[in-house]
Amino acid sequence: MSDPSGTDLGRSLDWLPTAAHFTFYFGLTVLSFLWLEGAKHSLSISLGLVFLAAVGYGAIMELAQFQVPGRTPSMWDVGVNAVGALAAVGLLGLLSLVRSRM
Repeated sequence: MSDPSGTDLGRSLDWLPTAAHFTFYFGLTVLSFLWLEGAKHSLSISLGLVFLAAVGYGAIMELAQFQVPGRTPSMWDVGVNAVGALAAVGLLGLLSLVRSRM
């Protein structure tokens, strides 16, 4: 697909699925942490649990694509999912540290 200026619109949006994976797993990790926040776990245990849960879920979803016609599992997607979850864990840890020092 080309626009009137001659650039390839399809190619210019190649980053969109990667951004969607990152954003979804970032949000999933934050929401999971907020759900666990009332539990009697230490901060590091809670962050570790939500990270492992997000990465595990992402890996299972990619493996499930073997069963879906027209879909192909991708290790790249698993990696991007993990980076999104790790970014959320880093931000949550930093915010918790700042909040504890106030």
